[in-house]
Amino acid sequence: MKGQKFILAALGIYITAGIATLLYLPSHSMDTAVIVDHASITTTGVAVPSDTAPAVPATEEPASSEQIDDTSPIMEPAEEPLFIDIKGTPVYKSKYYNYEACHTEGNLFIRTAPGLAKKILDRLTPGDTGMVLAVDTEWSYVHYQDKEGYIFNQYLAFTEREPTPEELASRDSTTDTENTHTKAASAETATQQFTVISDVNLRSNASPKSNVLGILYTGDTGTVLTYDETWCYVESGDLSGYVNTSYLQIQ
Repeated sequence: MKGQKFILAALGIYITAGIATLLYLPSHSMDTAVIVDHASITTTGVAVPSDTAPAVPATEEPASSEQIDDTSPIMEPAEEPLFIDIKGTPVYKSKYYNYEACHTEGNLFIRTAPGLAKKILDRLTPGDTGMVLAVDTEWSYVHYQDKEGYIFNQYLAFTEREPTPEELASRDSTTDTENTHTKAASAETATQQFTVISDVNLRSNASPKSNVLGILYTGDTGTVLTYDETWCYVESGDLSGYVNTSYLQIQ
């Protein structure tokens, strides 16, 4: 009898514990379940919290390839030489030279004016040298010993030199005077319109060695105040200055 009571008591405890387990498990499972984000699973199979995933930086837009470095000088078209001297050296009107007499026979004279019939001032011997004061296509105005006159270019070799202080002062003075006359005359000159056909420097004087005031870009328009086959004095917007004529289409 006592054994039956023991068995029934043990069975009751077992049933009670089983019921409690059944009641406990669903609640416990619901509270502790882990929801896995498949997108955060690494290649090793370990879940990585999404808030620690590295951010991907936005792609930076490349700099525009159309930007212009306006500090870069724009190349002027090459100046055409006046002639090629007896030693094959190109000679330009805008440069300064010394000369050497290179005739091998006959006479080479310095004359009062360009021309074979002009008065002779002196005779040069081969190897004589001096300073060229002004160069032109066939004759150059030169200094020889204590004389100044003209020599035929055909028998001269030219060597480039630096201008003297007097030549620089004279050139600047002449340019300023020409610019003043040009600007004054421009008010009386019929104006024309232009379009820039290729990027070009706007300069302070009609010379590729003068200061650059700005750049006119392809398609820019403006007014031609004075026209020359080589240089034009123009206005475009708030800018005015000299532009190489070959870069303009003039209407």
